[in-house]
Amino acid sequence: MRAEEIAVRQEVRQMLSEAGLNRNTLREMTQQILREEIKKQVKYAVEHINVNDVVRYELTSYEGRSALKNAISSEVCNMVKINVDVTAFDARKQNDEGAEK
Repeated sequence: MRAEEIAVRQEVRQMLSEAGLNRNTLREMTQQILREEIKKQVKYAVEHINVNDVVRYELTSYEGRSALKNAISSEVCNMVKINVDVTAFDARKQNDEGAEK
């Protein structure tokens, strides 16, 4: 490292020290600034995305239709219970009895 670089670093350290800033303080400040900027960018992106168009596109795609069909089928199977009772009878006998009346 050259003498000029060392001198600049010492001056920067001195200025930060006089301002009451150290490495940890700078790290915390940087993290806070980054968090705020990320929140702003995410909020901006969410506000400018048309969710209806995204959902419509996904549901019209083959994968979207298939996923929706499977999800609905699963929900219906979980919610609906079907009981079937089968009774056998002789249709000829029933017709003969109906004719006698």
